[in-house]
This record gives sequence, C-alpha cells and structure tokens, in this order.
Amino acid sequence: NLSNTAITIDADNVVLDGNGSVLDGDRTSNTYGVYAKNHKNITIIDLTVKEFYNGIELYESSNSTITDVNASYNEYYGIRLYKSSNNIITDVNAWDNGEGIFLYESPNNIITDVNAWDNDYEGIELYANEESSSIYCNYNNTITDVNVSNNGIGIKLKYSSNSTITDVN
Repeated sequence: NLSNTAITIDADNVVLDGNGSVLDGDRTSNTYGVYAKNHKNITIIDLTVKEFYNGIELYESSNSTITDVNASYNEYYGIRLYKSSNNIITDVNAWDNGEGIFLYESPNNIITDVNAWDNDYEGIELYANEESSSIYCNYNNTITDVNVSNNGIGIKLKYSSNSTITDVN
C-alpha cells in the first residue's frame, strides 16, 4: 500500500537530497520512508529514515546511489534492494532495524563505508531463493570497509556467488 509511503520516487534521474532532514514514521506495517519501483539513476543523499516498516526500498531499480544516510528503528529493513542491480550504498549507518541492509536477488551492487549495529537479525544480508533464475541472483556484489557489531548475524550470504567481502570489522 504505497499510500503509506513518505516519499515515492516515480521517475528516473532523481536526486533526493534530504539536506539533513529526518523522515520519522510510526512503524506501521507496510510503510516506507522512501520507495522507488522500476527506476534508474536515483540518488538518495543526506537523509535519516526511522521508524517505518522499511526505511528505504529500491524495487527493481538500477544504477542508483544511497549515500550519507542513517536508517534506524525500522521494523523490517533499514535499506532494502529488491531485484535491483548496479547500485552503490555508501556512507550509511544502519542500526536497531530488523535487518540493517538487505539485498534480495540483486546483482552487481557495492556496499562500502557502512556501519551496521544492533540490528535484530543481520547487519547486512544478500539473499536469493534457491530456485531463482540467474538473472535475479545475488552475484558480483562487493562489500568492503564495513563495521558490523552486535547484530544477530554480522553478514549473511544465501545463494550468492562471486561476491567480494573485504575490510570487515
């Protein structure tokens, strides 16, 4: 139900500069702080999203950047990429969410300079179904320069391949 979305990005080539703003929800089921479906070249910068069901979701979106973002106290995901490719998540803090950063069947993404702590489940998870077609699997992702602490699991990969993980604390 997208009527429960604080900001819906419904075009390509959009820059959402929060300029330090805070989007504050009420953790209601199926709410989003920022949501984009089937778009490309989106930049989300300098924003805090908290207390939504999902903080930021890029759904079937590509070639986008999420940077200088804080995602906290979101019921499910701080940041979720769903079948989204060639994106960059950088300079992000994700804490006290269900999961900090979650990639579902999303190839060729970069996660760098991220702090993920105190998330109930995973700090960072790359997940795909075993039956997924190769076009939507998690492959060729890079996770580097991340700090994960006090999560249920720091980093989890399920049905992911050819990914690189370096400089993890």
